[in-house]
Amino acid sequence: MKKIFTLLLVLAAISISCEGDQGPPGPEGIPGLDGAPGEDGGLLLAANFITDPIDFVSTNGLDAAIDFPIPDNINVEEGDVPFVFILDPIASQANGADVWEPLPRVFSLAGAGFTQYRNNFIFDQATGIFDIEIILEADDFTQLGIEFTDDQVFRVIITPGEFAQNTDIDVTNFNELSKALHLVTP
Repeated sequence: MKKIFTLLLVLAAISISCEGDQGPPGPEGIPGLDGAPGEDGGLLLAANFITDPIDFVSTNGLDAAIDFPIPDNINVEEGDVPFVFILDPIASQANGADVWEPLPRVFSLAGAGFTQYRNNFIFDQATGIFDIEIILEADDFTQLGIEFTDDQVFRVIITPGEFAQNTDIDVTNFNELSKALHLVTP
């Protein structure tokens, strides 16, 4: 009985593994939509812009906030994620190229406490308007030098939420983020 079962099993395996003539090809699928030309593998769309130099002026002695709308030519969706970087003029001069540091950026001041730059991303659902608010805070704003308050330049990179959540890229590293998103200076 074992020999008959083994023989049937071998015959079944041989007959199943046989390949006959290939059948006719199936119908052609419906044509897809043509997208905008770009690199194969399609990267998520990201946008970036650089602010004009900003001067921070405090009205309460503790902080100053600058609120600016995202440029009209940049399309932003509710789930998008902004990354804000501040231009470091000293490192840029020493490096010979722009050096962008991520926010929040905290500085300890010798004998004067601390100061920090941070940002908020504001979405007004009623109007569909997105704004970025950049805040400079300090223990004593009046003690800050102009190197903290005057002519500060920021670069904002806005990525789709899926990119920000599903990436192995260090999003606080401007060069790595720019390379991954194929960004060019606006």
